[in-house]
Amino acid sequence: MEYINESLLNRGTMNGIYGAVIHNDYGSMTPKQYVAWLKTRDLTKGIAHYYGNRNQMVRVIDTNKVAWHTANDEGNGHYIGYEVCESLSASDADFRLNEEAVLKQVAEDFLFYGIPTNRNTVRLHKEFTNTSCPHRSWELHGRELNAVKDYFIERIKFYMTGAPAQLPMVATTIVAPTPEPVAVPVPDVTFSGQAHIQSKGWVEMANNVLGTVGESLRLEAFSLVVKNKGVVQPMGGVIHVQDIGDVGYQSGANLFGTVGQEKRLEAVKINVGNGVQYRAHIENLGWSVWVRSGEWVGTTGKSLRIEAIEFRVA
Repeated sequence: MEYINESLLNRGTMNGIYGAVIHNDYGSMTPKQYVAWLKTRDLTKGIAHYYGNRNQMVRVIDTNKVAWHTANDEGNGHYIGYEVCESLSASDADFRLNEEAVLKQVAEDFLFYGIPTNRNTVRLHKEFTNTSCPHRSWELHGRELNAVKDYFIERIKFYMTGAPAQLPMVATTIVAPTPEPVAVPVPDVTFSGQAHIQSKGWVEMANNVLGTVGESLRLEAFSLVVKNKGVVQPMGGVIHVQDIGDVGYQSGANLFGTVGQEKRLEAVKINVGNGVQYRAHIENLGWSVWVRSGEWVGTTGKSLRIEAIEFRVA
């Protein structure tokens, strides 16, 4: 991740930071391209504090300064604005990665300022004015206000408690007393692995997700390594495979599913120890509920492919 700091606007210091507003840019530019564009723009027409994607995080306004990102005095004057970039050009999979990078930045700033994570502090642009923003996130995460906010809240909490934080991107010119940095523990449990995806072959796990979302590609097989405090955990389980039925975990190859047979995974049960949860993104249905280690997720008898599996620690 490339981090870039700019200072393109100073409208004064916020009288209290209430939280974050998540935006989708309704464009195709990268964060770096936004910097050049903003330098020629009438900033009264709109500017957020951050512009981020999976590769770059750009801060163009100090996080304690007033911005122009909500068309609303409360939103501009008390909330940090975060633009998720490339909402008109990125694939669903890449856009989710862009979201993850932005939500991780939100978590780092919340930790720095001591802001709690809830529906009052995590806001959507459309709460402040008549807009479809964040339009792409809205479509991906439930098309309902609290459903989208709760998704963001869950991911922000994950990064606040389960992932290492970068240093907060706050300008050194801030005069107010600086809070003591909050140490974020490295998670005891970590996930890694590969997914064998239709037409793509083997692809590395990204953000604890094996597979793709929004590309209509079947997940055919996957490998998974779960470590607790650096120690690899015992693995087991069963996969329900198209036209074959239940297939046990192949421990010697660390493999769930089949390779070279072009068969979709339809359901999965993974035994990997207490505390681990997983869910599946299923054709026509979207994300399932979270289930615990040793429980089935997916469908049988409906010919629906699993497209991705996401893991977390409860």
